[in-house]
Amino acid sequence: MLADLYSIFAVTQLFNPTKAAVNTYTSDAISVRPAYQTLIVVNVGAVVTTGTLDVKLTECDTSGGVYTDIVGGAFTQYTKERDDRVETARVISTKRKKFMKVVAVVVNNNANFSVTALRIVTDTANADTTTLTL
Repeated sequence: MLADLYSIFAVTQLFNPTKAAVNTYTSDAISVRPAYQTLIVVNVGAVVTTGTLDVKLTECDTSGGVYTDIVGGAFTQYTKERDDRVETARVISTKRKKFMKVVAVVVNNNANFSVTALRIVTDTANADTTTLTL
């Protein structure tokens, strides 16, 4: 049976593809429930010579509350040696607080990146993955 992807995924662009200068960037809050799983897709282009890009996931019970880091929810730091890649994190939404934000920190120069969230709105508990499960 062929799945209807349009009815399975809710897609949200958290950071548009951009060349970002030194700064801390925080996405808008997204509700990860009633979605069963949320896939965070980090697309990194060039990270300039001495620059670094750190991306982590945070969560909160309310959209406007105080967000805390999700334990194990940090991507490995992106550098010139680790740029030009796409990486994902699979978040089991039913085990998390209701809202999530992504925080990206650019240090020493700039980095090109984007972050997208795909919320799976059907129960796919037995889906296979080769990515980080939080």
